[in-house]
Parts: sequence; structure tokens; C-alpha cells
Amino acid sequence: MPPAENLSSLMSEAASHHSEGRLVEAESLYRRVLSSDPDYPDALHWLGVLCQQKGDSESALGYIMRAVALRPEVADFVNNLGNIHMARDEIDDAETCYTKAVSLDPTLPNARCNLGIIHRSRGDMDKATTCFRKVIEQTPDFAMAYLGLGNTLQDMGRQEEALACLKTLVSVSPDFPQGQFNFGFALKGADRPKEAEAALKRGLALTPDYAEAWNVLGEIQRDCAEPEVAMSSFRQALELKPGLSAAHMNLGTLLRDMGKLIDAEAAFSRALEINPNDACFHNSLGLVLMLRGRMLEARTAFRKALEIEPGYAAARSNLLLSLNYGNDDAMAVLAAHREYETIHCAVLTGEIAPHGNDRDPERRLKVGYVSADLRRHSVSCFLEPLLTAHDSSRVEVFCYAEVARPDEVTERLRGLAAHWRSILGMSDDAVAQQIRDDGIDILLDLNGHTAGNRLLVFARKPAPLQVTWLGYPNTTGLSAMDYRIGDAVTDGEGAEATMSEALLSLEGCFLCYGPPRIATGVSPAPFAECGHVTFGSFNNLSKMEDEVVAVWSQLLDTVPGSCLFLKCAQLSDEKMCDLVRERFVSRGVASERLELAGYASSLEAHLKSYGRMDIALDPFPYNGTTTTCEALWMGVPVITLTGKHHGGRVGASLLTALGLPELVAGDKDSYLALAAELAVDEERLKSLRAGLRERLTGSPLADAATFASKMEDAYRRIWKTWCGGHVGGLGGLQ
Repeated sequence: MPPAENLSSLMSEAASHHSEGRLVEAESLYRRVLSSDPDYPDALHWLGVLCQQKGDSESALGYIMRAVALRPEVADFVNNLGNIHMARDEIDDAETCYTKAVSLDPTLPNARCNLGIIHRSRGDMDKATTCFRKVIEQTPDFAMAYLGLGNTLQDMGRQEEALACLKTLVSVSPDFPQGQFNFGFALKGADRPKEAEAALKRGLALTPDYAEAWNVLGEIQRDCAEPEVAMSSFRQALELKPGLSAAHMNLGTLLRDMGKLIDAEAAFSRALEINPNDACFHNSLGLVLMLRGRMLEARTAFRKALEIEPGYAAARSNLLLSLNYGNDDAMAVLAAHREYETIHCAVLTGEIAPHGNDRDPERRLKVGYVSADLRRHSVSCFLEPLLTAHDSSRVEVFCYAEVARPDEVTERLRGLAAHWRSILGMSDDAVAQQIRDDGIDILLDLNGHTAGNRLLVFARKPAPLQVTWLGYPNTTGLSAMDYRIGDAVTDGEGAEATMSEALLSLEGCFLCYGPPRIATGVSPAPFAECGHVTFGSFNNLSKMEDEVVAVWSQLLDTVPGSCLFLKCAQLSDEKMCDLVRERFVSRGVASERLELAGYASSLEAHLKSYGRMDIALDPFPYNGTTTTCEALWMGVPVITLTGKHHGGRVGASLLTALGLPELVAGDKDSYLALAAELAVDEERLKSLRAGLRERLTGSPLADAATFASKMEDAYRRIWKTWCGGHVGGLGGLQ
């Protein structure tokens, strides 16, 4: 056997190699020591640690157990044995080791900190914080204890304390990357994006290969309106970690929001190649396909998401939304909506508590509006005039806003409501309880099955009367939704049989339009200057079904020299423009007869674009709403085709309210004829151009006071019915 001092020298040399990452050299020396002395405890211990670093936990466990058997009083040995058990997911054994190590050496920071990590993983936050605080008390510069304490405080919802702890950590150990990262994550959660960005960048300067940090940095950059920079960060995250689902989701969603739909589709398709059983990816792919107008493929994607995760309510809402873009049988569509109720809402029915609202039929009513679109959005164009004209002696208005990025329209709407509640991030139970606490009498859903909806709040029936209006052109399918607002044009005889709610039909149009606040004049009819008529549509591509392309192509063929101007956000992407051109060219339309434009930089620029259009074409079977009203405001007549169901009859309702039923077609042949006849009637085009804004301003469509009174009368009617104990659905609960 070599002299003891020679083994000690070998161990010292091995430790040097080990600490500097030269594992092969270190392992060779440890084994030389053990070949001379098989029971050399330090060599067994460190060889075990090295084996664990190499991923050989079985060998690691054997070596360190032998070391502990030889020197059971050495706390470091016992602690590292606990680390091996922890890595092998043998949590109870790990806890036993850490507890013993702490008893052997109460000042050993690693052991007590590791014990705290186990307590946190088991949800015992009090024990965890006690462990971490004790380590910090004994070893004030021990970074892992601050990290553990900060994470635990965040788990407990004690955000400010967590931030203070993590701030101390980065002060004590500025070169500890994970400290900077966790501080950045916490700052982002506290809505301090610039500070979070700085912390993450400090961490990435130390450790640039942390994919999760690049992903979160991209989220901050995206939220700070730096899409190109954010895209670079998401791509960096995926280069480092191709299987990082969150980064795939963020990249695909960013590309979608930037209007790069083809690239977004590719991103989600790549993500599904990596993880074909991710329901979120199938749902997101479906959304992109829906925006591209590929409805059948979109439905397939949504159904795949639901096959993987049947309780995925957002995916089912997206599937239902996609049904509005086709001519499916109305009863089949109703059945699909009722399936939403069966799968996502029925379990909540038995938990609905009675409503204690004062049944005075004449008192002022508390009316709540729930929406994710209380911002610059089509919904606000019709809600704002109602809120402006509401009679505060008749109704007390509450708004429940699911708005992530408020804007100037949000602020205006906030000023029109007596009470404003931000429900962003709140659970369905919490929102429902807030509505009950507010004593709402009539609660209106303005989303239906569109993005950001809170239908699962309505399923909990927080108000005695619940009504859906404005944001969705179909039934919700909820038995807890008592009424759906429409009018005689949108929902005529027999319509009630296709909805789960009772129909609350308003006299005249079911909408009131609030014209834009910016001063944009009506430009002269463009045909007078360019010598040809320009048809146009500013509706999104989701509404441009193949049948619509066929009819519009036929119209261009019928009216020689005419052009078609299409504008929507999807056409900000030149790749999408190429695909749209191909669709028309394949039907004989020369590409030079098409003008395509994408997202406008401002509302003013958007409205001025109507100056390049003589006649607006309403898509079918899903009509435009805001686009129709905007066109009329800017002096552009609209030709619409009346469909079978609400979504295809809105155009007819709007034009009837305006006093222009002659622009409403009953079938495709009439639609073509009306548009072609108007295109060659220059005097009528000029007359309409000159008078449409005044006609709109003086029509019921823009009479906010009368409309608000109609809505309040409708609220009073259903309230009196409820007070008498007679209402459909769950509204009869006492």
C-alpha cells in the first residue's frame, strides 16, 4: 500500500481536476486511490459525486453509501447521499438523509437548504421558510437559501416579500445567474417589465444558454410592443431547447398577431411534430387556419385538441365560432352549442345558489356588462353609445372587463360606467362571487364563444337574469343564459327554435352604432377620377369562403374594367396576398384588377381607405357589422345578401334601419344584379356618396337615446317577468 501521504496528495490533485471540470482525470485519480485503499472514505464519496455528475446514479449511490457506512458522522457525506436519493426521486430517503445531516452539523447550509426544498415541494411552506431563514441567519451569503425563500414566498402569494428577498440575493451574489433569472421572473409577475428585462439580461450575460429566460425575455419584449426583438428571443430559446413548448406557443402566437399567418402555421406545425399530443398547439393551429379562411381544417384541429383534452373549453368555443362561417344545419349547430353546456357547465348547475335580489319590479336595476373587448374593438363601437345614453335613474351600470391591454377607448368606457371591475386573471368562481356581491340584477355577455369569453362565469348563474348580446352571432348553448337579443330581421319567425335562450327581440335594429370620433370627411367617389368602379371589402379573410370568391369573381366579370379592393390585417403579409391573388386568378380575374392592403397604422388611415372604394360587398354567410357601418359612415353603399341565420342577416338589419332595403339581396343572383346595376348608375353612386353619412346620422342606427330607452324597456320587461317568478331556464331559481 502506498504511504498515506501519497494518497492524500493524489486526492488533492483529483480534487483540483474535479473542481475545474476535468472529470476524466479526476475519476482516474479517485480510482487509483481506491485501488490502493478500497475503503478510503473521501475517494468513495467524491467518486460517487462524480458519477452522479455523469448521470450514473446507480454507481453514485453505491459509492456514497459505502462512504457513509465508513464515516457515518460526516454530514457532507450524508447530505450528498440525500442528493443522490433526490435525483432518483426517492424523496423520503432524501429527507431522512438531510435531516440526519442537519443533526450532525446544524450549521451545514446545503443540508438545511435541501430540506427546505423538500418541504416546499410537498406544500409545507411554513417549514420551508423556516429552513431557508435559518440558513440565511447562519450563512448570510448562501445564495441558494435566498433563492429557495424567494420562490417559497412567491408560492405563498407574498409577492413583495419575495421581491425583497430576491433583490437581496442579486445584491449578495450578483454573479449567480439563477438569482438574476428568478428576480427577473418575479419582477415580470409584478408588472415591472423594464426592471425584469434588465435582470434577465444580466442573467443571460452570465449564462446565455438558459432557454426559459430567453422565452420570458421575449414575452416582455412582445408586451412592450417590440415584436421583432421578441421573435428573435423566442427563436433563441428554441435553438437552445427545441422542445420548449412555451416558446413554440409564444413564437406561433406572435407570428399570428403580426399577421404572418403562413409562418405562424409553420411554427405550430413544427411544434406538433415535436409534441403531437399537445392540445394547446392543435387549438392554436386551428385559430391560424380559421384566420386564413380554411374552416374545415380549422375544425379538424379544434376537434383534435378536444380529443386530447375534452375539458378544453376555449378549444370548444373556437370550434363553435368556426361553425358560424358555414351553412351548417341550424339544429346541428344548436346541438354542438348544447354540447358545450353538457361538457363544461352541467356540473355547475347543482351549485347555483338562490338569488336574493329585491323583487321590486319598478326599482332601479343593476345591470352588468361582461366583455374582453372593452377597448378599441368592434364591440365598443356599439356598446359606447348605449353606455353614453343610459338613464342612470333607470339602470346602475357595472362593467366587468377582461382586458389585458387597456387603451384610450377603455378609459372612455370606464368613465361611462358607475362601477368598473377588472376581472383579468380572476378565477370564474371569484368573478361570479364579485357579481353576486355587487347585487347585479341583469348580467349581459358581450362575447359569446369569442376570444376571452367568461361563459363559465355565466354558467355559475351569478345574476338572476342573464342575457347574451352583440359579440357573437349565435346561441351560447347555456341553460343559465336566459335571453338572447336580436330583432325581427336578424331573428324572425322560427329563430327561437335554433337557440337555447329565449329571444328578446327589439323593435327596429338590435344595434346602435357610434360613429368614429375623429374628423374624417367623405371623399369623392373614386370612379369619377379613375374611370372605373371599385368594389371592396374590409372584412377579415375568415369570411371569404370559396363561394364568396366565386361570386365576387363573377361580379368583376360582369362589370368590365371594375376592380376589387380588399383590406384586412391578414393582408399585411405578402405571402397571404399571393394566396388571395391566386384564388381570384384561378377564377379568371387578372391580378392587376385586385388591390390588397393590410393593417392601417391608425384609425384615420383606415377610414380614409374607404375613399378608394365605390361599393362595399358584404361577405356571406357571415356578414360584416362594424365594417358595414364604417363604410356607410364614409359614404360607401353596401350590398348585402340575406342569409338563413342571425350572422348572415345582420347586414339586412343594418340597411333596413338605415332605410335602404333596396340594397339587400335575397339570393346570390340578386346580390350580383344589385351590385352590377349600382356600378353603372353613376348618378346614384354620387348621390349615395353625398348623403349616406347624413342619412346614417339621422337614422335609428345612430340614435343612441332611443336605443338606450329600448334596451332599458327590454330589461324592465324581463325583470318584471322574473319578479313574477316566470322566466325560462335557470332564471326561475328563487
